Amino acid sequence: SASGFLSGISQILVGQPLDLAKVLVQTRQYSSTSTALLNVTKNEGPLALYKGASVPLIGTGIMNMVLFNFTYVTRREILRLNPEQKELTMSQYYGAGTLAGVFIAFLASPVEQIRILLQTQTADSKIYKGPIDVMKKIYHAEGMSGLFRGLPVTIIRDAHAHGVWFVTYEYLIKKTCDYNHCAREEISPVKLLTYGGIAGVTLWGSTYPIDVIKTVQQSDGIGKNKRFNSFVDVYKWIYQTSGYGGFWKGISATLV
Repeated sequence: SASGFLSGISQILVGQPLDLAKVLVQTRQYSSTSTALLNVTKNEGPLALYKGASVPLIGTGIMNMVLFNFTYVTRREILRLNPEQKELTMSQYYGAGTLAGVFIAFLASPVEQIRILLQTQTADSKIYKGPIDVMKKIYHAEGMSGLFRGLPVTIIRDAHAHGVWFVTYEYLIKKTCDYNHCAREEISPVKLLTYGGIAGVTLWGSTYPIDVIKTVQQSDGIGKNKRFNSFVDVYKWIYQTSGYGGFWKGISATLV
């Protein structure tokens, strides 16, 4: 649990500026990652690269803690129910990751919406004072359901994404152990980092258009200021205004 929580905090501290750039490009505020990073730094100061980070700093830690615990508990249960089986198949790894992804989507949806609304406001047009103010305004305008805007598309993204991540990571570890005739504990940290990176690239390559749809929907206005009623409306708008290329905006920052 502690390892998962600390990994989530590390993830935000390292990746938040690039995530900010990704969101700003996805929502059409800037045309490229470098332009977004340079302009935010110039107009709002270096600390603005971490705006919206307070909620995901804790939220992502909790999500990673739940994600890894849930996945490994699922793995143990599969092996317990199949005592003749010594290790999971790749489809079972995918299934365990998928179940965990569905579960944490209910945590990710409100956390990411709060983060995105704070990230997409500028110093000149501040609507929200902070995370609590975001929650208050959403609840006042739309009730509790408003905090879970984008949940269906978040479930679709996270279910497949985490299935892909775990199956890619475990496949690479298995192939390394088979080739070198070693235990997974003997694989070097450098290789583990590389495999995690490859799994991350594979994850985003298979789910990125869904993430773009989710971001645009969650960055939408609140109450009467909403432009979209569902993620289907968002899909149509992106395609009509940018074609299929619009579903890949911000991919470079995300892959890094």
